[in-house]
Amino acid sequence: MITPTVFPSEIPIYVGDSKIPGVVRGIMASRDIKKGELIEKCPLVFIPISEEKYIKNTVIWKYYFEWTKKYHILVLGYGSLYNHSFEPNAQYSHDYKKNFLLFRAIKNIPAHEEIFVNYNWHPDNVEPLDPVHGIPDFSGAQAK
Repeated sequence: MITPTVFPSEIPIYVGDSKIPGVVRGIMASRDIKKGELIEKCPLVFIPISEEKYIKNTVIWKYYFEWTKKYHILVLGYGSLYNHSFEPNAQYSHDYKKNFLLFRAIKNIPAHEEIFVNYNWHPDNVEPLDPVHGIPDFSGAQAK
């Protein structure tokens, strides 16, 4: 049995209007979130890499995460909806033992501010995003 660490009524986020031009929605803080605080613990759907060819021409291709050499993942909850910034206020991490993707604040985030992660995982990684996966390059339009 999975013991919840964050109950749905306690998840400190909501879907709102993103401030990134051309992006409709974003994940916003519903209250002040402190640096280091767990924002969301997301369950996963595993996609064998051998089945990658079936999702390449679908919208799912834009929302998956790399997991291991054998699997990609589709992140449930709000996990696939966080927008990218090279100046993120949150970071995701892999819980390989329990099979969750965790989102945690790396800065204090005021209520109603959009929550961003760096799609390159590390907050300081400013390498261009991979256009092969259809991930948009917001380097000129990212929120600051």
